[in-house]
Amino acid sequence: MHDVFISHSSKDREAATVICTALEAAGISCWMAPRDIKPAQEWPDAIVKAVHNSRLMVLVFTSNANTSKDVAKEIALASNLHINVTPFKIEDDTPKGVLQYYLADKEWLNASNPPDGKQIKELIDVIKPLIESSKKEHPAAAEPGEGTSESDLPKGEVKKVDTEPPVRTESRYINFFREKKYIILPIIILLAILFAWFILNTERSTLEEPSELPPLKIAVDVLAGAEHSFIQTNNGDLYAFGSGVDGLLGLEDEHNRLNPTKLTSLVNIKEVSSGSRHTLILLENGDVYSFGNNRYGQLGHNHKNNLINPENISGLPKIKAVSAGVVHSLVLAENGDLYSFGWGLDNQLGHGDELTLTSPQKIEDLSNISSISAGHRHSLAITENGDLYSFGRGDSGQLGHGDRAGQGVPKLVEAITDVKKISAGSSHSLALTDNGNVYSFGAGWNGMLGHDNLDMRTLPTRISGIFNASDISGGRRHSLILLENGNVYCFGSGNDGMLGHGDEKDRLIPVLIEGLEDVTAISAGWYHSLVLTEDGSVYAFGRGEDGRLGLGDTDSRFVPTLVDKTW
Repeated sequence: MHDVFISHSSKDREAATVICTALEAAGISCWMAPRDIKPAQEWPDAIVKAVHNSRLMVLVFTSNANTSKDVAKEIALASNLHINVTPFKIEDDTPKGVLQYYLADKEWLNASNPPDGKQIKELIDVIKPLIESSKKEHPAAAEPGEGTSESDLPKGEVKKVDTEPPVRTESRYINFFREKKYIILPIIILLAILFAWFILNTERSTLEEPSELPPLKIAVDVLAGAEHSFIQTNNGDLYAFGSGVDGLLGLEDEHNRLNPTKLTSLVNIKEVSSGSRHTLILLENGDVYSFGNNRYGQLGHNHKNNLINPENISGLPKIKAVSAGVVHSLVLAENGDLYSFGWGLDNQLGHGDELTLTSPQKIEDLSNISSISAGHRHSLAITENGDLYSFGRGDSGQLGHGDRAGQGVPKLVEAITDVKKISAGSSHSLALTDNGNVYSFGAGWNGMLGHDNLDMRTLPTRISGIFNASDISGGRRHSLILLENGNVYCFGSGNDGMLGHGDEKDRLIPVLIEGLEDVTAISAGWYHSLVLTEDGSVYAFGRGEDGRLGLGDTDSRFVPTLVDKTW
């Protein structure tokens, strides 16, 4: 029997895993899906049995849980079984529907996402007495099937049933205790004092410093660059591997790395973006650091010298997003203003001229921007209301305006609305709309637009057969699409196995990558791909040159291959 059943949305797996690990470190046994579902066991059957065999349920409450049908069913089942539910609120949201009904009289615990050690300690202090109370009221029973049933006996033999009442022996012990209480009580009190002293002196640091609960480091994002890669973890660390030319890995040298290697010069990293040979890093406090090749000023430091050590870009407001193209950079301020710098010969900086800039300059014709993507020599930006703007080189139709003309300043892409995500590839573009549809435009080389041909598209064209998409990523000659159910589809060039289908054949339409499930993040590089699954596992496939797959060698992989965890 388990102490706690952890109810959570699959989208909150990272936070739930952190909570589960901390509770188990405190001696509280937990059951959590999908970790504890046995191979070949049906999901609903596993959930029902787990709830039945739990003393308490902890709900990891977020906006995702609020809309999860599975979470609602688990809460309803716990209520019907009279199992106490403790809501652990890690997002500021109000319960709705079924959750509002069942949780109306519950005491809520508030925390951050992910929760810190102090908040988890508070949760432990609240649920431990509830668990102990449940153990007293409902001692663990034998599992179904234990003991001897009549069906287990030899044919014709009847199971004997004891009719004599058991002999009670409690009274003997009670009488003994009453007679010796003046001797036994002082001994018990002395032992209790010694035990308390021992606990206070050996576990003081654990009790007083809840933040020292064993941390669980999980990969939360991946980035495939041109010839290199990055893995980001939930504690703000960054791991780099692949080509180290010009110092673009940020490891203070130009050596290649065959395995993920921790970047030690920066902490509390929020986002990373890397182009051909330079890298941008955004910290949680809104500062931006850059390093690598700086031939065209794309590092933003008002000079053109390469940097092997990350340096802070001065003069910027608080930034919320970064995007590195091949030779230019975009940074998005929290107030929605967009800044650009680097190579400007193809107008990808959006200032109406072809000047190269070595320091960030605000694009005056744009405001209220929510998302950005820098391609080879073009740029994309989405406004808060879902309008898409593009500028820069347009010779392959990658700007989406119905022609092949370049644009010196941002221009509205009129053929598409309600855009929520964008990805600028080398010479093509991908756009994801609110309803889960994916559109592509630009060069059709190797089928990377997904329209079953090699034709160029100068207007955004919906990719047929794709529904409920949640993410997109465009590489140099291939594209990846992630669906809400965790499946990944890819298309375009199959060189070196970068489509993950076990061969080098091109695919002109999106094809499911077999063997990958519960994927949460995707990234298409120049000739390789990375994917991240819900449990924090990273898979790599495609060209292995320079160690960009992080598998300890330079061999190519034609199917998704698990990267050993060095974080």
